[in-house]
Amino acid sequence: MSTSTSKATIYFYDKAWDKLGVQSIYRGGGEERRSNVVWVKKAPTAITDVDARTAKSISYFNISGQRIAQPTQGICIKRTQWTDGTVTTEKIAK
Repeated sequence: MSTSTSKATIYFYDKAWDKLGVQSIYRGGGEERRSNVVWVKKAPTAITDVDARTAKSISYFNISGQRIAQPTQGICIKRTQWTDGTVTTEKIAK
């Protein structure tokens, strides 16, 4: 990747970077002035944060709160208990 203006060209050869600091430096007339560093985070290009938890049990409930064997036509609630002890619920509409 390269960025070019009339006064500077920047080339990036390392694709593994995830954050870049940019600072403007002026040198002239016997003095030097520096801007604050502006940090830019690279936009993700792939899914990197995959949920690696394992489900311990999955239960389904109808909208009245009664346990059902599997999702049915309409709306139901899916309750997942994970091996790390957390519990998540989600609404399922078929």
